[in-house]
Amino acid sequence: RDRSPSRGLGDVYKRQCVFSDTETGVDVERIREVKEKVIPKVFDRAEQELLFWNKAEKEKYKEIFYRFWTLKESYVKQSGQGMTVKLTDFAFQPELDPGWREVPCTDEKVGAMQCKLKEKWILSVCVEKSQADERITTEKIVIREITTKEKEWMEHE
Repeated sequence: RDRSPSRGLGDVYKRQCVFSDTETGVDVERIREVKEKVIPKVFDRAEQELLFWNKAEKEKYKEIFYRFWTLKESYVKQSGQGMTVKLTDFAFQPELDPGWREVPCTDEKVGAMQCKLKEKWILSVCVEKSQADERITTEKIVIREITTKEKEWMEHE
């Protein structure tokens, strides 16, 4: 089941669709300015340290922020518990690699993957791990963003 429909900030409306026989959460965000006031509420200490270690490199800092942000959002959607989940109780270790990569999570019941799209988007997926399927697999991911200003198709294989 997909728990990922979301309304983005500003004028961007996002829809994601995932077909899975386990609980799945998806989030995709455009890399933009960081909302620093949410950092202590959302990120655990190790995540904050990595983020602030890279603060001098503005573009890298923004990318790391949205890597963590989309992982947290997809986790919350996957859990089905909404904002009752304490976001600092679990953590991720994303890599700064544009490819489709598994991302370690402190919650061993959750599998996470992430990629960077078109140099300006971060896509994260969290799924419930099952004993039969320890890996998240995908053949093709297609994301469509529709705004009042533009239409853009993005594809990542």
